[in-house]
Amino acid sequence: MLKPLHNVRATVDLISKVATLPEDQVIQRLVKEVTEIGSNVYQELQTHGIPPYQISDQLTDFYEHSNAFLFETTVWNTCKAKQRMRDFILSRIQQFRKRPLTVFCCGDGLGFDSAALALDGHHVQYFEPSIKCQQFADAVFEQNEVTVQRLKN
Repeated sequence: MLKPLHNVRATVDLISKVATLPEDQVIQRLVKEVTEIGSNVYQELQTHGIPPYQISDQLTDFYEHSNAFLFETTVWNTCKAKQRMRDFILSRIQQFRKRPLTVFCCGDGLGFDSAALALDGHHVQYFEPSIKCQQFADAVFEQNEVTVQRLKN
């Protein structure tokens, strides 16, 4: 498993740092997310009066500045289904590719897919609109000792 997901304490510490929240609140929100994935994003949308699934300037700003995606995408990346998807894609690229590829990962959230591709020897360009996710991804790249080009908004 990619760092920091291999270590619950390290994951909680990183979320706490990026979200500027106390660890107990991070743990509480992660537990809530495990129970109902997407609950943090939905609750924050409700709190800010932003209708979900309707493109608006408010929604764009929410995606850029909310920390709710840290919880949702952390839980998603710990799911066996997500890990199998990543492994499947990497195995197909290994089977059919010319080495190395230049890969553009758009909307990679916490950067785990980008890190996995870079660990596999590819040149990776990462783009993500969420500022909090970008900060988290920078730590993921550093902890996994990979070079990923982060494209700016």
